[in-house]
Amino acid sequence: MNNATAGVFILAFIAFAAVMSFIQWVSGSIGIGFSTAANIIIRALMAMIVVSAFSRFALGAWIPDDARRIGAWLAAIAGGSWVALWPALTERGYQAAHIPTSLVGTSLADHWLDQLPWYATGLGQWGVAGLLIALACFLAFRDA
Repeated sequence: MNNATAGVFILAFIAFAAVMSFIQWVSGSIGIGFSTAANIIIRALMAMIVVSAFSRFALGAWIPDDARRIGAWLAAIAGGSWVALWPALTERGYQAAHIPTSLVGTSLADHWLDQLPWYATGLGQWGVAGLLIALACFLAFRDA
């Protein structure tokens, strides 16, 4: 192994440690589990890619310059942020309904689903996301 390869491994290790520390900081600061925080960060990165593509190809610019396009851009950012926060909303909803978070996504939690707050249910999450995406598309294409 030469010095360049060793340097790449050291940088990769430092980057990995920095990302893991950031995820741990996020999970500790908002009171959610490490895996939930990692899921939020991954979803946020994917949402940034989707919003960037929407901005570039649907609005014609990376950062729009007129009010109509800025409204569409902000609605797309709000929709992406909402989707990125789904794991935390689900975990908080289970905590609010006093359901053990270890049961999230299992059939054992099915009889408690009617006790969940609206933001922790699939209908509530998809409903808000759909409204925000529809708003972004309406604002982007209404004069097209």
